[in-house]
Amino acid sequence: MNIKLDIKSIVIIFLLVISILFFSLWFLKGTGYKKEFRLLEQEFKSLQRTRDSLVKVNLKLKGDFDETQKSIDERNKKILQIESQLNKSKAQLNKANGELSRNKKDLEDTKKKIENLKKNPIKREGEDLLNSLKEKLK
Repeated sequence: MNIKLDIKSIVIIFLLVISILFFSLWFLKGTGYKKEFRLLEQEFKSLQRTRDSLVKVNLKLKGDFDETQKSIDERNKKILQIESQLNKSKAQLNKANGELSRNKKDLEDTKKKIENLKKNPIKREGEDLLNSLKEKLK
């Protein structure tokens, strides 16, 4: 087997060998990138799990917030009702105080009249006495 190699064939073989060599080096060196890619994929998956857990926590917190807001609204309604009842009670108290002061004044006036009548009794005679008795007996 006699292989004649001319310069052209040698250059082609040399270029082929160099190409295979560079491709092999690139492919073997590419494993570092593959490792980095795997690490990035793992980090991405970890970040996705973290995000998903945060979304769940966020939904739970939103539900808790809604419940708390609802209870706050209910309490505010109760407070408004109590305040309106308090205002009504204050108005009734003021009215009762007014009536009480009028009654006290009337009582004092009546006591003064009684004292005045005890000191200076009305003396009725004759026709006046008869008319007074008729009025009281009606």
